[in-house]
Amino acid sequence: MKLFGLLLFFVGLRNVVCDSFGHWFDDQHADITDIPIKLAVQFLNGSTSLPESLTINGALIRLGPSVLNTANANYTNFIDGFGRISKWTFGSKDHILFQSSLIKSTLWNNSASGSDIPPHITSENVNPNRFEIVELNNMDNTDVFPYQFPTKRTFITVSTDFYQTNQIHYDTLRTIGATQFHDDGIEGTFSSSHSAEYIDSNKKVFRVNWLGQKDLTGTSIKLFKMSDDNTRKVVGSYHLGYLPYSIHTVMVVGHYAIIYTSPVKLNFLETGVNSCISCSISDKLSSEDSQFIIFDLTSTDSKAKPAAVINTPSASNFFVFHYANGKFSDDTHKKIDIDVCSYNSMEGILGNHVLGNLKDILSTTVRNSMPYNCDNVKRVTLDLDIMKIIYRIDFPLQDIFGDQYRVELLSINNNYKGKNYCYIYGVAYHANGSTRYEDMGIVKIDICTGQSVLSGSLPASTPTLIVFSKLNVYLGEPIFVPNVGSIVEDDGHLLVVSRDGNDNKSKLLVIDAKSMTLVASVTAPFPLMFEFHGVYLSHP
Repeated sequence: MKLFGLLLFFVGLRNVVCDSFGHWFDDQHADITDIPIKLAVQFLNGSTSLPESLTINGALIRLGPSVLNTANANYTNFIDGFGRISKWTFGSKDHILFQSSLIKSTLWNNSASGSDIPPHITSENVNPNRFEIVELNNMDNTDVFPYQFPTKRTFITVSTDFYQTNQIHYDTLRTIGATQFHDDGIEGTFSSSHSAEYIDSNKKVFRVNWLGQKDLTGTSIKLFKMSDDNTRKVVGSYHLGYLPYSIHTVMVVGHYAIIYTSPVKLNFLETGVNSCISCSISDKLSSEDSQFIIFDLTSTDSKAKPAAVINTPSASNFFVFHYANGKFSDDTHKKIDIDVCSYNSMEGILGNHVLGNLKDILSTTVRNSMPYNCDNVKRVTLDLDIMKIIYRIDFPLQDIFGDQYRVELLSINNNYKGKNYCYIYGVAYHANGSTRYEDMGIVKIDICTGQSVLSGSLPASTPTLIVFSKLNVYLGEPIFVPNVGSIVEDDGHLLVVSRDGNDNKSKLLVIDAKSMTLVASVTAPFPLMFEFHGVYLSHP
């Protein structure tokens, strides 16, 4: 037993010395297109087959960076990496089909030609001694979020807060090229990484996003809805007195589209010279108001003003990348609850620790002590009539041992979008009270219990979340798939693409969302880098 214990010690020491967590950010160039590879499923904890909901034809689509180092550039931030799309296709009880490919973006194709990579904006300064004018048509290297119209066999992959999108063929995963729009050429440089979906009264499906164009006094914002023929119709406009660092997500509630902008300002002229976003920021989060800007999607007037503009006073300000859900809070449809992953400051995003900085991530000392993830999961209630926030709470996030959590990459059962709901799933670092950043967990947050704790009807010590974690297993965004015919919100499974630091393999984990136990695992044919976001798509 002493020998066995000594062996475990040296195995653990090897993992620390080699930093298995750091390998999650290693480059990967492999491609599997056209013909997928068949992968066997390993069943766990008494399960003998994949759940019925996953044996109906469907696929998990994942997007993230894949290459940070080329002959002409070495990126210092994983947000700047060349993108990859992966597809895990279900349809059998005991195996899945796997495809994965680098997105052959405009920037990728230009760099692959052997010439210098054309100047483009990065999160951090890659060439500190070189001044250059960026080429905005090359802002499609990192793709963050996938969207597919139900009628199409192609994906739109959306770049990081810029207007460029790529088209990917669903069946082969080959890059078709940049999206071609069939409209009057709405101009704009900036956009959201996360578009939203709107279904009108005629059951027609639209992709909703915005375009921002810098002008002499700020940014002209145009909110549009796009049909499956790639025609964009602007439904409203707004002028913002600055260029925002990021309006990362669009939320749709009923016939309203909502964007939230904070006064973290980007000096685009400076960025245009130094090619570096984080070097060109003026952070006014603590001194100037943020705004919820609400547009009416039924509008036919491209110059229509927003239905409402609601300020968040600087004294209670916050910044947002991602939402959990949004819904009407009463029958008048004039009050809206928005649940967000909120940051009280930009620490951990900009400043001493820039989000995605590899030097920080690869240093165990730095990453264990640096700021990370959202400060709160917050609900704000917007009153469109009086244009004010009338209610706000921070949900308590604590486990059975009293450990507090900070989370990100939130998701829900999509059948409950726009409805009353209880469960949010997300990713946490320092899980189970660990001092190690890389000790990660998938958390299931019960906001209904949280509300009861806040109201005093349950003790303050009541746990409001449960966590799934495994030592040296690094976890991505959880995607919920409901069980067939289920009418219970958490009756389903979470799909999580992980990196196992014990064997340096990427694995798709299937987790029972009720009990948060692992029921199946599928090993990818090669390791995948950290990923951003994904969707599960059911297809007949």
